[in-house]
Amino acid sequence: MEISYNRIDDLLEAVSQRLISVDFRAIGDAPFHASVKWVVASPEISVMRSRHSPGATFRDHRKVRDGDDSFSLIYPVNSSLRLSHLGNERRVAAGQPIFTRHDAVCEMGAANRCNFVALVMSPSVARSAGLLDSGMIARRLPRSLPALTLLKDYISVLDARDRSLTGEVGCSAARHIGELVRLAVGELTDRQIETDPAAIAVSRLDVALAFLRRDFREPDLSVASMAAAQNISPRYLHRLFEQAGIRFTGQLNELRLTAASEALRQHADKPIALIAMESGFSDIAHFNRLFRKRFGMTPGAMRGRKSEP
Repeated sequence: MEISYNRIDDLLEAVSQRLISVDFRAIGDAPFHASVKWVVASPEISVMRSRHSPGATFRDHRKVRDGDDSFSLIYPVNSSLRLSHLGNERRVAAGQPIFTRHDAVCEMGAANRCNFVALVMSPSVARSAGLLDSGMIARRLPRSLPALTLLKDYISVLDARDRSLTGEVGCSAARHIGELVRLAVGELTDRQIETDPAAIAVSRLDVALAFLRRDFREPDLSVASMAAAQNISPRYLHRLFEQAGIRFTGQLNELRLTAASEALRQHADKPIALIAMESGFSDIAHFNRLFRKRFGMTPGAMRGRKSEP
């Protein structure tokens, strides 16, 4: 759930209590507005998605004296940001991650509306990932790096949930995120950093299932195409599904059939063949067989039923 703020002081107080003490300087005379979603909250890793009016968020010399030595991984969502940190002036493009450290002066912002994700990690998490001596702080990182892509996709999956992840669930999500950070630093530095395969597998499976729910209407969707999107082998993705007790074809057909049944009850004048195609089926005879087996009636009979309230 997103929380809205119409006063800068209210936003700063909330961020200070949950993440880190920062300040904000508005640009322009338009009324201030911000919305924040606390995606994950745990002692070691927290994730926040924020949208706010034009301006700059910063930690100046006064702020960095507070002794906070945590780290962040920040990436803009829709538009670029300007970042000033450790003597570097950077333009950070949408989707491009960048590491920052909180014991050094830092400023980021934009002259238009800002939309970004901030992953804040404790010094122990950063140290275990090898971040402190990686040379990656304040460097623009490649958006296409597989581990970073997986990390951003996994955060998007968590962000899609209605509530913030706290308590044991939040700590579990934070552990998975921490392993993905370790994996990313290893790829960036060509180091062999030990990671937990089980935690990474959970993240990959969650992302794969999110892709499946998003793309099930694509007629050519397959394990191979989904694996290619995640830069993993189809065999590995098959194994992830099997270990979770999920049959890919069965899950895909269930999503398509559910979408078709809803469309049949809501669109009385739309041809059944068109509904089948829009739901992801390319063979109408195959669709009819699966539909009757799943619902115990033909698509035409389903059409006569009213939508559930």
